[in-house]
Amino acid sequence: QKTAEDIFMSIKDFVDNVLSNTDNNGRLICRERNDLEYKETYHQRNWPKYAKTMASFANNRGGVIIFGVKDNPRTIVGISEEFHTVQQEKFTDFLNSLFSPELQWEIGTTTISTIEIGYIFTEESENKPIIAQKVENSEKINSGDVYYRYRARTEKIKFSEMQRLISEKVRSERELLLKHFETILKSS
Repeated sequence: QKTAEDIFMSIKDFVDNVLSNTDNNGRLICRERNDLEYKETYHQRNWPKYAKTMASFANNRGGVIIFGVKDNPRTIVGISEEFHTVQQEKFTDFLNSLFSPELQWEIGTTTISTIEIGYIFTEESENKPIIAQKVENSEKINSGDVYYRYRARTEKIKFSEMQRLISEKVRSERELLLKHFETILKSS
């Protein structure tokens, strides 16, 4: 069983690997995808946008937002001082007020060629779906919305993915119930 520290170190390794793979012009080879999003800058006013992406990651397989990467072309520009002022408790409170159940996330920095990069990792949720609890007008989030990560885009979940999430939950509950029955049978 991996510890939280092991998971976080493997995320740092993942980020370092993504940022180290460049072409001859210094552009990142790795494009955005289901588990990866780039942002050129970090601003507290964009918390709703980050939260929406984090919820979509949690409803899929987890993912990382990397700050300090210019979009077109994908080049490393580094983070501003504002990233270092993230108040994790306030951001967690914001996330918990907007989405439920709770998102599990970590924040970190790494340095590539003397340029500091920031990232936020969101774990895949064990309690899917993550659902919007209230309206957030700046990102057009409505109470009851469920977001999912599709081919490097955050969108409202489609029927097939929602059906899969529900089926997985039913299957895991059934397995748990069967384990309880086995334990009861063995003890009788």
